[in-house]
Amino acid sequence: MGIFNLFGNDEARQQKEDELQRYFQLLDNSGNSFMIADSNRNIIYANKAVITMLSEAEADIRKELPQFSVAKVVGSNIDIFHKKSCPPT
Repeated sequence: MGIFNLFGNDEARQQKEDELQRYFQLLDNSGNSFMIADSNRNIIYANKAVITMLSEAEADIRKELPQFSVAKVVGSNIDIFHKKSCPPT
C-alpha cells in the first residue's frame, strides 16, 4: 500500500509541475509583459515581452536610474524601478 501511495504522490507532484510549466510557457509566449515578485518584493520571473520592452528602453531608463540593468532585473527587488526605496508594505 505504501508503494502505491508514494507513486501516487510522485504522479500528483509531476502533474502539478507539468501544469506550472504550461503556465510559464503561456506567460513566456504572451505578447503582454509580465513580472512576478515574491512576498519580499524580489522579482522572481520576467517574461520575454517585459525583457524585450526593458531592453529597448534601457538607455532611457538609465537616464533616471543609472544603476539599472535589464540583465539584473530577475533576482532584484522591485525597488530598482524607484529612485528611492519604498518601505515594505
